[in-house]
Amino acid sequence: MKNNLVAKTSLNVDSLMDLLWRDFEKFEIHLDDTYRKPITFIEFEKLTREFNKLCPDIIAIHAPVTYECNKDRHVDLNMLVNDNSMLAGIMNAFMMAGYYAAKYGHKVGVIVNMSVPVDITIDKGELGFIYSTLTSLFKQYSDVDLYIENSTPIGSDSITFRNAHLLEPVQMANTLNDMIGEERVFTVLNTCHMKISIGTYLALNLKAPLSVNDYFKEYSSTCKLIHFSNAIGVAAKNGHCGFDDSEDDTLKQFISLIEDYMSNVDVVLEVKEDDYNIHTEAEKLKGVLEKYYNKEN
Repeated sequence: MKNNLVAKTSLNVDSLMDLLWRDFEKFEIHLDDTYRKPITFIEFEKLTREFNKLCPDIIAIHAPVTYECNKDRHVDLNMLVNDNSMLAGIMNAFMMAGYYAAKYGHKVGVIVNMSVPVDITIDKGELGFIYSTLTSLFKQYSDVDLYIENSTPIGSDSITFRNAHLLEPVQMANTLNDMIGEERVFTVLNTCHMKISIGTYLALNLKAPLSVNDYFKEYSSTCKLIHFSNAIGVAAKNGHCGFDDSEDDTLKQFISLIEDYMSNVDVVLEVKEDDYNIHTEAEKLKGVLEKYYNKEN
């Protein structure tokens, strides 16, 4: 496994310093709800001045996620038309990504979610607004692309159904790229979300539409990042990436599929989703992956 291993970080300076000390070189920034309201570039510079002095190499910005009453609110493409905070969140993420792209001379992705399949998005009249919003942002930030992450079928409140847990992100990326006329929209494959999605169907005594192998194969043509964590949601509950000795077979399966289908895709090490300052677990998973690679080679 020769993929770049990427750490997630907040904009907390101590958080970043700890990750740099643990020999991480590439990072995904996860924004909080501070960035759900419009900010100017001057405000951004002020908010991130100390963070940027450490010169982190940023490859992706995860648009803001808010946690309210045990319910997460991701920036959702299908909610841009009706929610100004969602729109502000994606605009702020693009502005920041544009700054890091210019600073480091490579493309940077902005990660968002979606909740409605392409056909329903068209029927609801939302696709045109999404397209116009993105084309405006792509024109302003030529080195920033959009990455759509697969979700779980049930939201963190155990009630909300999210219909973007199968191939919907791939279909949306392909549809938008056809409309735009160039490839600017890609996907993120979250392995924990993938396994939870499969497990939800099994828990309901239904056949899962996709296998683990299917996910890797079908996402391979559009995937730019893998959010890599364990199979059963332990990352969200206990604040760690999993893959202890009991999950060795799952780990080997994931790595084998990455090597088969996504050998050039950056691998972001996931930790607890509402606290990206838990770095010991990111370091632990990095060590497991490196040990596995050295053992196999």
